[in-house]
Amino acid sequence: MLNRRDTRFAEVFQTRKLTDYPVVIVGTGAVGKPLAEALASMGVERIVLWDHDRVDTVNLGVQGWAAKSVGKLKVDVLARELHTRNPDCTVMPQARRCDGKELPENAVVFLCVDNLDARKAIGAAFWEGDHRPAFMCDGRMTLDTLRVFAIHNDATYEKWVGTLRPQREAYAGRCTQQTTLHAAMLTAMRMIQMWTNWLREMPLPWNMNENLLTCDLESCYA
Repeated sequence: MLNRRDTRFAEVFQTRKLTDYPVVIVGTGAVGKPLAEALASMGVERIVLWDHDRVDTVNLGVQGWAAKSVGKLKVDVLARELHTRNPDCTVMPQARRCDGKELPENAVVFLCVDNLDARKAIGAAFWEGDHRPAFMCDGRMTLDTLRVFAIHNDATYEKWVGTLRPQREAYAGRCTQQTTLHAAMLTAMRMIQMWTNWLREMPLPWNMNENLLTCDLESCYA
C-alpha cells in the first residue's frame, strides 16, 4: 500500500524508511492525536500509543474528538481511527501511564505529554534504557507559542535535558491553561517535519521555536 500512499511525496524523502521504524507516541491528546493520524496516513506501519486518559467534553474543541467518543479511552478510539485510515498499520494501544521501560528496538519516539516532570522521566528512561530510540522528538506549546526538540545523539539529548525545569517552576499563567486546535496541529506537523528531515539526513536544529502571533520562527542548531 505504501507505493500508492506516497505517490505525491516519494521523491521528497525515502519513504520506505517510514516502515523501518516502529513509532511510539506518548500522549494522545491535542498534539499526539493529529500526529498519529498524519503518520498513519503517510504509511507508518507500526504505532504504539500510550495514554491512560479518557475523552472529556473539554477535549472536543481542542483535540478534535467526535462527541460520541466522550468517556472512552483515547488510545482505543484513536487506534480504531488509525486502522480506518490505514488498514496496513498495526496499532498497539497502551491504556496506562508510560514509564519509559518498554520500547521496541530502533524506535522513533514522540513525546506529547503536558507535564514537564513526566516528560523528563519518560524521555530519560527511553534514552538511557536498553533500546535507545533512533530518534526522539518533544513537542510543547502554550496558547501562542510552540517549541519542538529533536533528540538524536548525546549532544542534543543533553541540551534537551537542560530545558526541563521541575513542573512546579513551570509558568502557570493564563496561556498555559488555554490552547487551540490549530496550535496543536501545527506542533504535531513540526514534529513530523523534524523526523522527515532527519530521514533525509538534512542539517537538523535541536530546538525550533515559533511565535504564532508574530509568525517568527527560530531554529537553534547544536
